[in-house]
Amino acid sequence: MATSQDFVNWVCGPGISPTYLRYLFLAEQETVRRFAHGSTHQTVYFPEAKAFHVCLPERSEQQAIAEVLGALDDKIALNERIIDTTGGFARAVMEELWDKGAITSLVRRDAAAPDGWRRMTLGSLCATGGGNIQTGPFGSQLHASDYVSSGIPSVMPQNIGENRIAEDGIARITAADAERLSKYLLAEGDIVYSRRGDVKRRALVRKYEAGWLCGTGCLRIRVGAMESLFMSYYLGEPEIQEWIAQHAVGATMPNLNTAILGEVPVVLPPGEDVRRVNERLSGIDGMATHLQHENRTLADLRDTLLPQLLSGKLRVKDAVRTVEEVV
Repeated sequence: MATSQDFVNWVCGPGISPTYLRYLFLAEQETVRRFAHGSTHQTVYFPEAKAFHVCLPERSEQQAIAEVLGALDDKIALNERIIDTTGGFARAVMEELWDKGAITSLVRRDAAAPDGWRRMTLGSLCATGGGNIQTGPFGSQLHASDYVSSGIPSVMPQNIGENRIAEDGIARITAADAERLSKYLLAEGDIVYSRRGDVKRRALVRKYEAGWLCGTGCLRIRVGAMESLFMSYYLGEPEIQEWIAQHAVGATMPNLNTAILGEVPVVLPPGEDVRRVNERLSGIDGMATHLQHENRTLADLRDTLLPQLLSGKLRVKDAVRTVEEVV
């Protein structure tokens, strides 16, 4: 059986740019899938690969097209690295807070805390602030056949990243279903967890995501009057993530429920400290959110230019002008 590198080595003769070939496969994904075998790991074998016919421009034109599209991908990759760096800045801000309070443990209830600091559970914090912890709709309330190609996004476990919602490939529902399931709609500041699988990950709901659905397989935390940005980063503390993983139930796959999340230990500094940290986190998080939006725009532009360049409908020099405006 051939590997992907074998295939590239075989197909990429002197007249084909490997980078151009990658973009060609991206543009022809549906065609490539028709040649693939396997339900879990799909493989394209040489006989089928030989039947895959394409029209190729001159090598110089291939390289020019690859450079234009590659500039967008390079910018996306750079933004991703900056986003990862902002995560380190946020962790440093939280670490500074615990050092200031001489907090040795976030989960041990007998660990000392200075005057003005409080130990409580996440459930009691939500209740005090007028919020709650709620399960998303069950499968009987929302079926696979209810999803549509264009509509209101429904956040599923696979869309939960590191404190962010990944919109790529997100499921969508109609406005009528959103109204029917209105009790499960997300508001700005909500925090979403997966009910099963990787239970350490969570995602804060930003302003532009308000009104989306807390989908099947998810849990919604609404902290109410509390600074939700602060709490979303608090829940990302390694000690808290480990506590959640250790208390999840299930022999084969970890599972969360409202009771487990309600018992998550919370160490709460005085209000002025929370507000100060929240303000610092807001600047860091705002930069990452901006770059995330920019990456979505760049990816949309790349996906728009890709078929036009490969088909010859758009000239490279015209695409270059478009890309130079955003990169």
